[in-house]
Amino acid sequence: MKNRTVAQFEVDSLWDQLADAGAFRTGSNARLDTWLRRHYGVTATVFLSDADAKGAGRMLSLWLDRVLTEKGQPAIPAPSYSPRLVILEVPFDPTGGVDSDYAVAAMADSLSRSEAPFVPSLTYPRTLDFHDPIARWKGVVCGLAWGAKADATIVYADHGITIEMAAGIRRARRERRPVEYRTLSQPL
Repeated sequence: MKNRTVAQFEVDSLWDQLADAGAFRTGSNARLDTWLRRHYGVTATVFLSDADAKGAGRMLSLWLDRVLTEKGQPAIPAPSYSPRLVILEVPFDPTGGVDSDYAVAAMADSLSRSEAPFVPSLTYPRTLDFHDPIARWKGVVCGLAWGAKADATIVYADHGITIEMAAGIRRARRERRPVEYRTLSQPL
């Protein structure tokens, strides 16, 4: 079975929303498949390319807005709140020690600043065996890959800079991504 993309899931979700809004009598998969065949030449959402799935999502979203407007219901507005995407570099103890609480506090601080933080040191140690050096570096590499999508790298430095944090800082500088240093206890 082919893995589905986020855009493909969005097409299915929008189709269901159209059915719920009364755009057609049945929102069956067969009806969606017919629509996809007519517009994109494929027989199911899973066969859409990512670009086609995004295009289908835009079409369905406009259709949904039109249906809701005709029914006197407000279309779902685009969010006016657009947080800055940031990756947080914080030390983490994979045994769940004090640094785990610190990472959560750093994330809360970032959220309070209208940022959408991603904290690889909270995510990957819980899914990878961080006592295994290969798995640990796999987590680092995954965090670096996500960081490439961020608007900035935020370093919480109360407990110093670990080797993994330094790798993230170097990568951010190499990618010309802003690096900001913060502490939770006092300004640097």
